[in-house]
Amino acid sequence: MVSSNVPAIASASYTCVFTNQWSGVRHPIQYPSDAHWSPPVIAAHDSGYSMWEAGGMASAGVESVAETGSPMTLSSELTAESVDFVTGIPTFNNVVQMQTLDPIMVTVRSPLLSSISMIAPRYENYETGFSKFNTIDAQGKWYQEFTIETAPWDAGTEDGDGFDTDNSDTMPQGVITEFTTATVPSNKIFLNSDQDDVLPVAQWTCTLVAEDPLSAFDVSTMDSIIASTESVEYQCEFENNWSAVNHPVMYPSDAHWSPHVLAAHSSAYTMWAARGTASDGVELVAETGSPTMLQAELSAASGVGSVVTGEVMFNSMTQMQVFDTIEMTPTYRYMSTISMIAPSPDWFTGYYSVDFVNSETGTWYSEVEISTYPWDAGTEEGDSFDTENDDTDPHEAILRFGPSTVPSNGVFLNSAGGDDVLPMASWRCTLQGPPTSMPTAMPTAMPTEDSNCPPGGPFPIRLVICFVRSIVSRIIGLF
Repeated sequence: MVSSNVPAIASASYTCVFTNQWSGVRHPIQYPSDAHWSPPVIAAHDSGYSMWEAGGMASAGVESVAETGSPMTLSSELTAESVDFVTGIPTFNNVVQMQTLDPIMVTVRSPLLSSISMIAPRYENYETGFSKFNTIDAQGKWYQEFTIETAPWDAGTEDGDGFDTDNSDTMPQGVITEFTTATVPSNKIFLNSDQDDVLPVAQWTCTLVAEDPLSAFDVSTMDSIIASTESVEYQCEFENNWSAVNHPVMYPSDAHWSPHVLAAHSSAYTMWAARGTASDGVELVAETGSPTMLQAELSAASGVGSVVTGEVMFNSMTQMQVFDTIEMTPTYRYMSTISMIAPSPDWFTGYYSVDFVNSETGTWYSEVEISTYPWDAGTEEGDSFDTENDDTDPHEAILRFGPSTVPSNGVFLNSAGGDDVLPMASWRCTLQGPPTSMPTAMPTAMPTEDSNCPPGGPFPIRLVICFVRSIVSRIIGLF
């Protein structure tokens, strides 16, 4: 396993390669001439879900894969559990030794990967795969790459020890068991030529996918001297960039923004993320503009601190809105925001999980400026500024609109037939200093504001001026 330097914040994607290791050389006993694999399935999930595990009971979906190779029932189970998954294609060992599956997205809430594929032809109820691999390393970063070699397993659902396709169900159903030298059938299937080991039958190698440039936003920062061990407040403002000039295609006369929601949180929370699935609260914001459900989600989430909500803003009347200050702490150092592009099916703008701390200096940024783009929440159909549309069923991944991803009518492009999607908004957050509700301890040598400190002004600048004047006063006092 190789770790990356990418902090496990929000989401990431992996491309996984399935490689056959089941062969007549490694597993010579009764090796079938038409040996093949059913479509591999890889799922990303949290610790509350288990596709399968050693000593557990196979679900109907796992049983179907292990006995027939069909992933349909398992796919239905995964969909019902709101689990992201990808499915490959069948491969025959004498033709293909490797296949690359579509990228699978993991999040900080669902960082575990599980996989399965039937050992075919109808090797009773045998399968291979891995269960609950955590893609986040001990340092809280995504693995850059990991390789897992997997053994043959018995799903415990059907009797038999050979290639006969007509077998009785195991009654009562047994537990899922790994084949080892002690647990292989009496005919020694899966043992090596020396019959002293069961070699892996497959290998899975998953590699972190480089971030798509259309999956984020533009961020610029300025440093401060305030240590990130302190709690601080930021004043944030929103500036509208959505206009008939920047986005002329179908620009609506009643263009406006829903109440903006800003939240300070830890790395354990994700409001929304590129390629993620919208929560109920995010869906409601994107479709109706109402922040009530999202506010309830934020209140219930353990990794969320201060939350600020703005007001509805019509482009024809107002171009800027300044929000109440938002407190950020060493724990709640990330900020996410969202506002509906209204009217629209399920479109919004905002940013997610932006770190307000310079990790290299260990200080808060004095200013963070972010240009944000239009996003599709993946919850409702529609390609125009209309709110009456059918639901997207099942929901699709959250997607940023770019020149290659806008609807066919060109909405959001910089001109009819244009080649760019310009930012919809700019957000600027400026450091104000410690929270006003918290007393700020001043060094005993520091003079009061009346004697040496100029009133007002940005907190970091005032602090430097106070310090310099204090030193000067001491030097003068020596003479």
